[in-house]
Amino acid sequence: IRREFRQYESSWYNADKLRLSKERIDRLGYFTDVAIDTQPVPGTPDQADLNVAVKERPTGSIQLGAGYSTSDKVSVTFGISQENIFGSGQSLSLDVNTSKYNRTLVVSTTNPYFTDTGISRTYDVYYRTIRPYYDDGAYKIVTKGASVRFGVPFSEVDTIFFGAGVEGNEIKPGTYMPGVYSEYCGGTTTSNTGCSKTGIPLTLGWSRDNRDS
Repeated sequence: IRREFRQYESSWYNADKLRLSKERIDRLGYFTDVAIDTQPVPGTPDQADLNVAVKERPTGSIQLGAGYSTSDKVSVTFGISQENIFGSGQSLSLDVNTSKYNRTLVVSTTNPYFTDTGISRTYDVYYRTIRPYYDDGAYKIVTKGASVRFGVPFSEVDTIFFGAGVEGNEIKPGTYMPGVYSEYCGGTTTSNTGCSKTGIPLTLGWSRDNRDS
């Protein structure tokens, strides 16, 4: 709460900064109600104390699903996320999909105040298996990777995100494999040659959040 304030201790009272401070606390999504009360300091007519009262809200969620199909058999999806883990302001999430043809495991964590100036840092670790055709002998693509992203605020409502990662893609040969994939792996359009490639994906983004409640 304190780090979202723009009205600082021992500074001149500023109604605009006080309003902005309340909006920034609201945008966290951790509270259902935020109230700031101004109380004069006893015996000091030119000073005031600011009292902040908040009502916390649940910041975690769990998603669980199951499905059945003749090709995929039984598949389970599971997701859990906590936006304010242990009251630290940091977030942690886990997503799992056990589908035979689209298998996913993703772990992500974000520290919104990696630095005191408000630069955020996000780590992602993921494993994905994609099988485009519902055929046990069909080709598939396995992706393993990890990345880091930083969010740099350049105004009270605007943030630029940039990041980089390391990603390994493995094309496992099988039926229905496109000829372009075989050529990419150094084979011919008629051979089912698999291969592994490593890449360094770069990300760049921008977000604006100027909600007032």
